[in-house]
Amino acid sequence: MTKKPLVLHPFLFAILPLLLLYIQNMDEIYISEVRLPIIIALIFSLALWLLLALILRHTIRAGLLTSVFCLWFLSYGHLASALAPNAQTGALNAGNIFAAVYVAVLVGAVIFIVRGRRDFQMTNAALNYVAIGLVAWNVFVIARDEVKQASVYQKAQTAVRGDLANLKAPNNPPNIYYIVLDGYACADVLDKFYGFDNRDFIGYLEQKGLQVAPNGRANYCQTLLSLTSSLNMVYLDELVSEVGADFTSRKPLMQMFQHNQLFSLLKKQGYRTIAFSSDYDSTELRNVDVYLDNSPRPSAFNQLILSITPIPLILGDISRGRKDAPQTHIEKIKYALEHLPDTTQMEAPHFVFAHIVCPHPPFVLDRKGNRTAQAKSTEQLVMFDGSHLRIPRQEYSKAYLEQLRFVNMKLQTTLDEIMTKSKQPPIIIIQSDHGPGSMLDWEKPEKTNMQERLGILLAYYLPGAGEIPTDKVTSPVNVFRLVMNRYFGANLKLLRNDSYYSTWSHPYRFIEVSEKVDKSVE
Repeated sequence: MTKKPLVLHPFLFAILPLLLLYIQNMDEIYISEVRLPIIIALIFSLALWLLLALILRHTIRAGLLTSVFCLWFLSYGHLASALAPNAQTGALNAGNIFAAVYVAVLVGAVIFIVRGRRDFQMTNAALNYVAIGLVAWNVFVIARDEVKQASVYQKAQTAVRGDLANLKAPNNPPNIYYIVLDGYACADVLDKFYGFDNRDFIGYLEQKGLQVAPNGRANYCQTLLSLTSSLNMVYLDELVSEVGADFTSRKPLMQMFQHNQLFSLLKKQGYRTIAFSSDYDSTELRNVDVYLDNSPRPSAFNQLILSITPIPLILGDISRGRKDAPQTHIEKIKYALEHLPDTTQMEAPHFVFAHIVCPHPPFVLDRKGNRTAQAKSTEQLVMFDGSHLRIPRQEYSKAYLEQLRFVNMKLQTTLDEIMTKSKQPPIIIIQSDHGPGSMLDWEKPEKTNMQERLGILLAYYLPGAGEIPTDKVTSPVNVFRLVMNRYFGANLKLLRNDSYYSTWSHPYRFIEVSEKVDKSVE
């Protein structure tokens, strides 16, 4: 009685490209991002193998065909980019020739396997060993990274917890709104470097009862650093002491942002968490109680997976009628600003987080909220800033001010409605994570205007909280310390309002630039 051959390689080769793609990007994405694609790949490869085995009545040949197809399907984008950069444009050029050759290779492999006279027993066994070895090694690399990241995250979280065990919410706890306007500069920066007088909008905020911090400044020059710091109410020194200044992975930072100290404390006081989609993967808070997204789309990693397959080429003409990325981005910005007031009718008390990527690039809106001509000419969305964006400063300034004027207009309506519809006065924090980047060089601090990059809008409405020390709360790291002290009985020390620059390639290599932010730059 002959022993049935073991066919494993089709399923392992189906997931191998996904594991490799994850490893290439694991510094900035969660392991959860790859789980669903792996499940889909396994189900597809199993279904294809069973179908081919039924048709051919030969499990080994079916396995070989399945492996060939999976590797062929999941390597198309890589080879197309390397050998024919325009392969996915659909034009009659080298890209189409490459696609034709690529299909011909698949057809040739199918003919060879189906019509070949060999039984492929040795080939099957060899492929099993190769696939097991490759997948095992990549799983080991991923597991090692996950263990390391988890250890760093746990130590960093322990360091920031502090003595907050005896918090007590007031009898009628207020809703809390945390509105982050990405890249919104303080009034002095707008006046000095953009020639724009923002006194009307600042006056509106003050007339509504918000206190605008004089000389508001960001603690960090990057979004994820800034928001992780503010939501954990600490500087990130303890995290750096764990990972080292030369560490490059943002994953521990992302973990601290997602599972931040503030959310944990508020949930213990009976708060529900609500978050709007930001259209920026690093600040998407999908693990909240209510996640509001008017236009769901695949994550950046899932889009990357699609890009390594022939799907964009196959669906090129069909996808042209769909909503493009700039339009989706526009709708997410408008949705958050227009629907923030709707949360006043949701179950209280709640904490609402809205990270609105505006007036930060991409520059897709004019002051009236219409899509710009530049944004109409592309289906791509580029969220780069500073030296990564590479546009003239004058062009940057003009487009930036258009979006800032739009935000000013919409936010006034939003705040009016939040205050009118709220059953009791809510806590409202409006701030930027950092300033604009027309004079930002991501790798050369000496070429960066620190006052522009770190001078931010910071305003807060704290009803019934008594006198607020606005001269001591001029940066985000202290805002929720103040809220915890005034409303929840904490006794947190207000920290120094320091500012730090770090390059994009070395986010933890902090350079204190507080004096440069304070200094008047002519």
